[in-house]
Amino acid sequence: MLTKEGCNKRRERLWASLPDSVEWVLISNPRHVKYFSNIWLNPVSFSAGQTVWLHLERSGNATALADNFTLKSLSGEAYVDETVSEIWYDGKNSVENRDSKQAIALKKHFGTLDLRTGAVEEDSLAIAALETIQGKPELNIKLGDVIKFLRRKKEADEVEHLKTCMRACEAGHVAALEYVRAGVTDMDVYRAVHAAVLEEAGRPCVVYGDFRATNAELPKAGGLPIGYTLQDGDLYILDYSVILDGYRSDFTNTIAVGEPSSDQQALMNACIASLEAGEEALRADISCKTIFDLCSDTMVAKGFEPLPSHAGHGLGLEHPEPPAIVANSTDTLLLGDVVTLEPGNYIPGIGGVRIERNYLITESGSENLSHQRIALR
Repeated sequence: MLTKEGCNKRRERLWASLPDSVEWVLISNPRHVKYFSNIWLNPVSFSAGQTVWLHLERSGNATALADNFTLKSLSGEAYVDETVSEIWYDGKNSVENRDSKQAIALKKHFGTLDLRTGAVEEDSLAIAALETIQGKPELNIKLGDVIKFLRRKKEADEVEHLKTCMRACEAGHVAALEYVRAGVTDMDVYRAVHAAVLEEAGRPCVVYGDFRATNAELPKAGGLPIGYTLQDGDLYILDYSVILDGYRSDFTNTIAVGEPSSDQQALMNACIASLEAGEEALRADISCKTIFDLCSDTMVAKGFEPLPSHAGHGLGLEHPEPPAIVANSTDTLLLGDVVTLEPGNYIPGIGGVRIERNYLITESGSENLSHQRIALR
């Protein structure tokens, strides 16, 4: 869970990044609302998919605007000064367009906003609420871009929340190592993983990713389970995320079904060496292309083809986030980034192997946030 102190720090960083003439901002991207206020809608509630708007003032006041049912579905405490709701459903009358309620609440509470003194996310639903906005924007601020850049530096409460996601993800990996065997289906494994994640998390959460087997004939596969029955010789790629209140883990192991062949073990060893080479180099101010090249060159040195895809990416409220650890990356690691390293290769006649850990970029280099066992058996 995010903290009030952390949300206030993020707001301070936002105001420091905007011109002094900006007196207010209006935010509707659910990830950004979460980032500044801890407001997140439970994804398994009746209000899943709805939005809350967040109005922040440089003076410090924060207001959340939504319909009355949405505000009942918040997961955790809302760190705002006030909530403003417009009745959507009262159990007595027919419902109207739910998506218009934030704009109505905004108009009633604030009157007409003047864009010459504020900024609205350019991808925001608030742009459509023309009756609440007047004035020609003079600052040409891309508020969403500003916030997305700020999100790269994780505050302490974000790191602790991410670690909670990691612990739940680790529990699922333990369960999978014990459960994967010939004769069970990929859906069976998914159920076992999901049960372990829920037990560790202690509350409903979202689990998504790759729960699929590869083999000599089909070296690359991904996605949710399809009911395939695992067979000896398969390599089961378990690459999934646990989302708790918007933040997520994302790490991977590959599990052999039956005794792995010498070629399969060699491929796993190459992936481990690739990950270790990238891990050793992780630090602020290093280029992501350099990290990618280290991972890929190590794979080649172990006798395999270069990495066919990315070597990692940023992680937090989205998947993936900047920075991108790819062949043509122009990104540089920053202090406070949370990133993945996930080397993998997919070889006809052998199968596919991918592994992954999550790291926080620190003043001394990096901190490994994920501690699942990486091994074929």
